[in-house]
Amino acid sequence: GSNSTLEICNWNIEWFGKTGTYGPTNDVLQQQNVLQTIKNADIDIWGFCEVSEFSAFDSMMKKLPDYEYKLSPYFTEKKTAFIPFFYYWRHY
Repeated sequence: GSNSTLEICNWNIEWFGKTGTYGPTNDVLQQQNVLQTIKNADIDIWGFCEVSEFSAFDSMMKKLPDYEYKLSPYFTEKKTAFIPFFYYWRHY
């Protein structure tokens, strides 16, 4: 990321929070990896595909106080999330 440009990233996080046949084998590791990537990348606006477990996603987002999020109301298992950096959310 850069302070002089607006960066936007899209990431299919594949069945986020849903362990089992379709999801990851380790939900905790998946959440840690996504969280660390968000923190390290310094991207201003994120778009995520395949958020499958709201509580896992909400728990992760509580660890990112500089970001807010909106989760799409459609699809029951694979939702899309929009995560703007707090500064842009409030000022643009």
